[in-house]
Amino acid sequence: MSGSRSSLCSGRTRPALVAFVPGGGRRRAIRFPIIVLALSVGLLGLLPVGSAQAVKSEWMIEGKTISELKLKEEEEKDSLVGGSLSLSVPSKKFTIECKEVKGTGEIDKGGFGELSASLSKCEIPAVKTCKVSEPLTLTAKYTTLETGGKYYAKVEGVGGKPLMTVVLLNEECPLPPKAEVKGSVAAEFSFQPSKKQSLKFSESISKKVNEALVKEKSAELQLTYGLSLAFLGGESILELSGGNKGLEWSLVMGTQLCNQRPAAGTNACAPGQVWEAGTFVEAKQLTGMKFTFGMLETTCATSNFQGNTKEMQGTPLLSTLVAFEITECNNKCTAELQASEFGMTTTDAGNGALFLYLPKLKFVCAGITCKFGRPAFRLGEVIGGEPGVLTSGAAPLGLPREEGEEEVCGTLTWAGEGVDGAVKYQFGNPANFFLTD
Repeated sequence: MSGSRSSLCSGRTRPALVAFVPGGGRRRAIRFPIIVLALSVGLLGLLPVGSAQAVKSEWMIEGKTISELKLKEEEEKDSLVGGSLSLSVPSKKFTIECKEVKGTGEIDKGGFGELSASLSKCEIPAVKTCKVSEPLTLTAKYTTLETGGKYYAKVEGVGGKPLMTVVLLNEECPLPPKAEVKGSVAAEFSFQPSKKQSLKFSESISKKVNEALVKEKSAELQLTYGLSLAFLGGESILELSGGNKGLEWSLVMGTQLCNQRPAAGTNACAPGQVWEAGTFVEAKQLTGMKFTFGMLETTCATSNFQGNTKEMQGTPLLSTLVAFEITECNNKCTAELQASEFGMTTTDAGNGALFLYLPKLKFVCAGITCKFGRPAFRLGEVIGGEPGVLTSGAAPLGLPREEGEEEVCGTLTWAGEGVDGAVKYQFGNPANFFLTD
């Protein structure tokens, strides 16, 4: 889910959630309210801080990406955070417990964002002589990380700075008076649409992610408290604020084209199984197609289309349309289909949907010309396989006539000649064809 997108332009949006941003300048984003529940941090010994590559992702609100939404400045409101957080240091045998958490956050295009939280009502039960200087301020940025066939949130300080700095007061306190929490850590994130989302941290999640990164020969994620290895634990609950308050939202990964179906329990291509940008895509019609428009009708025996993927991952995964041929039509008809590009999205592991963008379909039948088109057209469902299949389903496809065309042309309906009426294509290249996010 490898890259980032530019920030919103004129009606910039700011949903507020923890989002994921790989460095760069300040972005206009959508703000969100965050509720943090029992977030604990355990810390152990020192290792070098590694880095992992971010992947493409995008925020969606009520089924639309934030790229499609145009929110006004007055809708970009901050919201408070509630909850508790504890920071435990096993090597020093103490825990800092903070009972109150408040804060704000932002999410932005490309699946990234930032979070700033203020921790108060803090104490160290095991060392009564130590007092925490309040508030503790936690500032973090988030990026989406894929490893071991699963997606996580990578959480780290902004601009290379610490996540937070802990200052302990009282001359009688036996602990170091100041320590920085640095590095990066992985968290599980809920990807289903919901009014509230959550980030889950634990030592087991951190170890599982690092084991996968080591197998993939990638740098590990590590968090330190002073000179001790750190592990975050607990859960934070997030919701949108301002004009987006109460709306369902989610983080979606960019679609990829794989040469094998994803393993059970995973939602990404395994390492080395992703078809790269520039992959040639070709599909051929399995059955004849019947076109009806106005009083006219024609059946075309053959059809195929070709294209080249423009990227390795995208939302949707876009391809340049090289050609879309519809030939051998009866009733003295010829057909010509043009489109700027086509895109593929994922519905479940291995499967998805294919859309044509700015399609224009022209028929010339016995001297009568009819043109049809629309901004986007869902051609059908992609069923992953070896080979993969594209099918429209039983309901006929429809395209309205273009503005200015004669009423005699009516609306175009497009169906397959098979018993079920589905328009069907089979992917000949790549032969192994699976979609996943």
